[in-house]
Amino acid sequence: TLTSVGIASNNSTTTLAKEGDVVTLTLTASETIATPTVTFQSGGDAITNNVTYNNTGGSTWTAAYTTHDSDTDGSVTFSIAFSDSTGNAGTAVTAVTDGSSVTYDDTVPTLTSVGIASNNSTTTLAAAGDIVTLTLTASETIGTPTVTFQSGGAAINDGTIDYVNTGGSTWTAKYTANSSDTDGAVTFSIAFSDTVGNAGTAVTAVTDGSSVTFDDSVPTLTSVGIASNNSTTTLAKEGDVVTL
Repeated sequence: TLTSVGIASNNSTTTLAKEGDVVTLTLTASETIATPTVTFQSGGDAITNNVTYNNTGGSTWTAAYTTHDSDTDGSVTFSIAFSDSTGNAGTAVTAVTDGSSVTYDDTVPTLTSVGIASNNSTTTLAAAGDIVTLTLTASETIGTPTVTFQSGGAAINDGTIDYVNTGGSTWTAKYTANSSDTDGAVTFSIAFSDTVGNAGTAVTAVTDGSSVTFDDSVPTLTSVGIASNNSTTTLAKEGDVVTL
């Protein structure tokens, strides 16, 4: 019999695997066994690459394979055929004993919603000290994104971007506009990956038509004049109208 069976990926999250990760099944038998035969499936379909077997000591074996982009997304399942050294066949085993699992995910995440706004009374405008917030929602759970903002085509001066996961797969990225920022449209580029490490294509556009323009230029008056409707426009008496 098999006294211990477990499965893990070499991904940083051992319960997940993406293309190129190694999935390893570790099994220990109640006595010395010959090389087992493990049939892996991914998402219910046969895997693409070959299985490598290794006797790590005594009656413990590993069966490992490298995931392939042709594998089907979903749970990695298996069936273990084994016999002892005299040829007695054990009952095929298809379950772990330690609660472990691996799910294969080769699907690239996307952003389903992206919008930008300022906390200015006019949300499409920002002045120095206003907070500009980019809100994004992904097609699946992602790690903390990395957002690069520009103002008027130049890097913003506040290098501290505040990231918050507001729930599920929705994140916000905020910065405070600085008087040294360049006037003009606030643009951005979003880098993001799902929890298994599949990187999405960088996103540089909103999905809702929103926009923010930074304006820190002090207005000036280009023309100022004053006159009276008196026949002498530089003079006024009671009842005359003075116009600025």
